[in-house]
Amino acid sequence: MSKFLISTIIVILVIAGAYVYFNNSAIAPENTAGTNNSSSPDTVKTFNISGQSFSFDPAEIRVKTGDRVHINFSDTGGFHDLVIDGYNVRTERLNTGGQGSVDFVASTSGTFEFYCSVDGHRDSGMKGKLIVE
Repeated sequence: MSKFLISTIIVILVIAGAYVYFNNSAIAPENTAGTNNSSSPDTVKTFNISGQSFSFDPAEIRVKTGDRVHINFSDTGGFHDLVIDGYNVRTERLNTGGQGSVDFVASTSGTFEFYCSVDGHRDSGMKGKLIVE
């Protein structure tokens, strides 16, 4: 075989290996539910949560202790925010169509409530659960 053909094959194998490596390391949180694999410190679990008339969707999210968590919050109806006291995070209060995000490391296991801090919303059921396993 010529040097060019061998070089081409090596380049293709390297590209294919990189694709498999990066594709497997970017699995969405929904695809890892139920697995017991420990997370790497570089793993970021991203969740998209919407808030509307006294509810969040989804109302429950799960991560593993040590995961870095990124939550994208979008207000799809009303005036809302998202607060997690256990991790001292909160988005800005947003009007319909607004978006915000929070980032934190899930350093403590347990169940943590997230809620809307606008007067009366939490009491009206606008809350959810962050479960850190």
